[in-house]
Amino acid sequence: ANFAPEQMRGRYMAFFSIAWMVPSTFGPWGAGLILDNYNPSWLWYFCGISCFVAIILFLQLDKPVGRRVEAISAKA
Repeated sequence: ANFAPEQMRGRYMAFFSIAWMVPSTFGPWGAGLILDNYNPSWLWYFCGISCFVAIILFLQLDKPVGRRVEAISAKA
């Protein structure tokens, strides 16, 4: 919330909540679908690929967020 502009903090918190609700809702359903209909190893392959994609995306976010943190700490 501290990184968000003051007028947009509600939107940031709403997105954060949705970002947890959607996977919590569809994740077990999707895992059950894979386990029931396909090779259970595919579930772990999918999880590994998803984690790799998340790592790449977080690394790409590191520079812009780092600049924003530096700007906020310079103001304080």
